[in-house]
Amino acid sequence: MKYLFLTIVLSSFLFFTSCSSDDEPDPGPQTISMEMVAADLELDWAITRDHEMPCGGDEVGGGAISGMVTFADLGQVEFELSSVWDIENQLDPEDVVYEPEGPAGGPVARVFEKHEYPYDFMFSPFTGQCETVVSATGEMTITTDSGDQIFGMVEGGETHRLDFVTEGDGIETFARIDIEGGTGEFQNATGNFVTHTITRFDFDANRFVMDLATVRPGGTLTFGGQTY
Repeated sequence: MKYLFLTIVLSSFLFFTSCSSDDEPDPGPQTISMEMVAADLELDWAITRDHEMPCGGDEVGGGAISGMVTFADLGQVEFELSSVWDIENQLDPEDVVYEPEGPAGGPVARVFEKHEYPYDFMFSPFTGQCETVVSATGEMTITTDSGDQIFGMVEGGETHRLDFVTEGDGIETFARIDIEGGTGEFQNATGNFVTHTITRFDFDANRFVMDLATVRPGGTLTFGGQTY
């Protein structure tokens, strides 16, 4: 009888010990805002229709940006993005979604959707010659302080022509980004957000500059958990 009692006590101890491990329970997926509170982004390169078409390319423009961004919930991260806008196939007025902040003066081009990337430009923004050295992939990459990354793809949007000094010397782009996984804690990440940029040609500096780079309100990122 004494041995039976000890067996029951030992079994109970092992059961409760196994159920009270130091591992915290999986909190499940969490959703955070993609509100951008600060940005230090650079325009890596920009190509216009007037550059691309004489080199045998399509009637498109494109560019790439990169740098540091601070999101309210993610903190400071590295950010990279490239995109293309289709000037030949412009949007009908009733299909335009966003209201530009800059001096919009004309047509609105559609931004490439994910299935249309990559696009290899025929013009080099670095040499000014007709040679393929840059490609717009439509990819968005966020790298956190821990080294974990979040991946996304441009899924359409719109680019408005702006007239600062002369007709068409600037553009304002709204690009929709679909989040498609990542690494580390973001391997199952989903969500979406819209980037908003204004780029113009600075005649004094003889180069393109970026006047605005932000994210529109309403974007979200869902990550974490083991079952979603």
